[in-house]
Amino acid sequence: MAYFPVSLYLPTYAVSLLSADDTFTTNLVVGVFNLAAMLGSNLTGWAADWSLSWTVSFIGAAGGVVAISAWGAANSLGKVFGFAVLYGGSSQICSIWGPAGAIVAGEIPPPHLLCA
Repeated sequence: MAYFPVSLYLPTYAVSLLSADDTFTTNLVVGVFNLAAMLGSNLTGWAADWSLSWTVSFIGAAGGVVAISAWGAANSLGKVFGFAVLYGGSSQICSIWGPAGAIVAGEIPPPHLLCA
């Protein structure tokens, strides 16, 4: 389960749990997911600067556990919000690309190579 399909399917899943087409609630679910993703991205980037191998291992395990367990257990709107927070915060593996690229390059690359 990847980040992008979850972010697309999350509003549809939230609507299926509601009795009516409540666009505010579905937009709120996506907003909470994006807020958690922003905070998770910052935390993942900070942790990758501290220890890249530990961060990759933890984020991979946490994202996998959340995707397998929390998505299936989200049978009410409150649990969908919980899933949005947990998965949004634990699926930010792209935040480690900078430190991982430095390791692959064998040195810290120039800043203009990190901006794409």
